[in-house]
Amino acid sequence: MRTIRTVSAVIFAIVVTAFIAERCVEAAGTSLKFKGSRSGTSVTVPLDIDVDSCSTVGRMIICTDLSGLGTFAGKQSGGIEAGEFTGQGVNAAEPVPGTGCLFAPTTIQSCTIGSVTNACEFRFVPGGTLAFRFSSTGDIETLKRISGTQCVDVSGGTGTLPPKLPFNVITSASLAITGGSGKFAGATGTLTETQTAGQILSIDLQDHSFGWFQISYTGTINKP
Repeated sequence: MRTIRTVSAVIFAIVVTAFIAERCVEAAGTSLKFKGSRSGTSVTVPLDIDVDSCSTVGRMIICTDLSGLGTFAGKQSGGIEAGEFTGQGVNAAEPVPGTGCLFAPTTIQSCTIGSVTNACEFRFVPGGTLAFRFSSTGDIETLKRISGTQCVDVSGGTGTLPPKLPFNVITSASLAITGGSGKFAGATGTLTETQTAGQILSIDLQDHSFGWFQISYTGTINKP
């Protein structure tokens, strides 16, 4: 009788182990939805993301384009890992050709922020990157900006030097999840974000600026 019970226990253990292993394999291929929000500040830095302003002068390579460096904190639910995070990201934007923008009515496309219909539209340069660090584990999630637009209301500052501030800014963008460390190593997916509020607080005549932003986002991540 003892032998039969021992064999039965071993068979049961094998079945349970196989079941757990099968569930783990299934989980590895699972797509998980998530959502979250983040807020922080952004400052201009000398970085040419798409390397279109760089030239060789003697033995030196000089790049003149600027990018925005954002530092932020937020909280996420769902996905591979939920909870609080901090992070940084860089992005660059260029004017959208068109008409109606307040400070360049014949060359830049207009957009709308609230009651302002002659704000100026910009589009993000593909290739901007972000890194989220989740506080509970220290795992890093990396993302790359695919596309997006930025609408800037300069109605309070046109024609003045220095310009009157703040400038109101609203953005939306699509990003690709490109992996990271820990749970995020090898992960893929997509994220869509919308800036719900933001302002440029300081700016000089060479477009160096400082401001703040609040962003909400949703996405889907594929477990590696």
